[in-house]
Amino acid sequence: MAPRNSHKPRPLSRPEVEISSKDSDTPPEFSPKAIASSGTKWGQLTWKERDIPESLKPEALRCAAAWIRDDLDPLVAREGPKALGQDEIISIHTLLILMQQHQIPLHTLRFSRIHLAIDELRGKATRWPKMLVMEADCVVEYLVSTYGPLKHIRTPLYEKGGRLSGVCLPGDITKQALINRFRQQNPELVDNTRAYVHGNAKFTAGQWWLNTIFAFRDGIIDNKCNNGGICYDEKSCYAIVLTGKNEVESMSPETFTYRCGPEEPGRHRLVARTFRARYPIRVLRSHNLASINAPRAGVRYEGLYKVVGWALRPYNTSENDKLQALYDVKFERDDPFPVDRLMRIPLAEDVDDYKAFKLSLRERLAEEDSRQSSELLDDVRRKCVIDVELPKVQDAPVVFRPRLERPTQDTRNSSQLLDDVRRKDVIDVEIPKDDRAHEVSPTRPQRPTLTSSKFMASHSPKNSDVAEDR
Repeated sequence: MAPRNSHKPRPLSRPEVEISSKDSDTPPEFSPKAIASSGTKWGQLTWKERDIPESLKPEALRCAAAWIRDDLDPLVAREGPKALGQDEIISIHTLLILMQQHQIPLHTLRFSRIHLAIDELRGKATRWPKMLVMEADCVVEYLVSTYGPLKHIRTPLYEKGGRLSGVCLPGDITKQALINRFRQQNPELVDNTRAYVHGNAKFTAGQWWLNTIFAFRDGIIDNKCNNGGICYDEKSCYAIVLTGKNEVESMSPETFTYRCGPEEPGRHRLVARTFRARYPIRVLRSHNLASINAPRAGVRYEGLYKVVGWALRPYNTSENDKLQALYDVKFERDDPFPVDRLMRIPLAEDVDDYKAFKLSLRERLAEEDSRQSSELLDDVRRKCVIDVELPKVQDAPVVFRPRLERPTQDTRNSSQLLDDVRRKDVIDVEIPKDDRAHEVSPTRPQRPTLTSSKFMASHSPKNSDVAEDR
């Protein structure tokens, strides 16, 4: 059997030809106007980009990617390759062959995420049929040679067609910045009273958001429970957001027990003995919920639940040792949306958007930290600079002023000038004489002092004999 990487893409025998932009068969996605908006000139396109079949259109590729990632891949991972039917294998094999024979534009790859589906198909420990894995290797090799590594093909998020297009900007990285952005778009987007409605409030179970801020923008909860908690007013309770350890004793997604803290606002609305407290409540689960029923990412709307009972549990605080009570409120599901479909959410595209959103936040935070650190370093350097006022030329000593201001031709070289300066700096100190050297010793006779003439005469060569006789 041939090795896995020995299978090469099929060669293209059809030559490149010129096709007029006025052809009536040109798909709207690849019209001159659409290509110009993507940054590619129409004259630079080859026949591979213009004669795209229907199965390689952006919408068709997006549906194929969702079918592979959300339906077939979990089935193959759970039951093996025998779970696939012949029609499914033939459809995927035909798609892989067409992707090797046509060049798919980069914006189509980003929109459809088909490259992510094929990369998962050929991933490690895959259970897909080997024939499909070999064809997927060829497609990935072809895409890498054309566009580079697949990890560099980023998911569109803020661009046109992305999830956050027209919702916010990449620079809105804080909660307050997002709320200000929503208020600029429409003041009604930050109105809490939109969430104070019983029932589904025009929402469907299974809807998904990146975080609670965007759920608040759509109006399913108010701004007070962005970090989890109860959405309520002075009349009733309308929704709850499960985060952390709020969910206890959850045997199935249809029933759970919600534990309220001793100081959690709105807890009395859940257990009030009024007719408004008997209305179903909207329940949302966050990904940071410590439960097996939590979504993989983001925030998911679970549907309507009703309160069927509650109990009080003692809670001893460590601060003031006062005995307080915890409210354990039991909920049961009251929504027709199937639970098995609910547990599959978020889908693969939702997880891609969540990863892209988190990556964008990390990059923006890193840029902000780098900017703040550089500004702080500049401030520290500015404070540490010592301003020293240098002496001016006219403040110099008079001795050096003519030489510094008006050098003449008679100026001596640097060594002579340095000698003069050193000579002027010498301090002449008169050394006291030793008077004892001229005192006459009483025991030792004084030697006569010879004059220079006699000394020279006695040591001259002519008078050497006379000196010896003496």
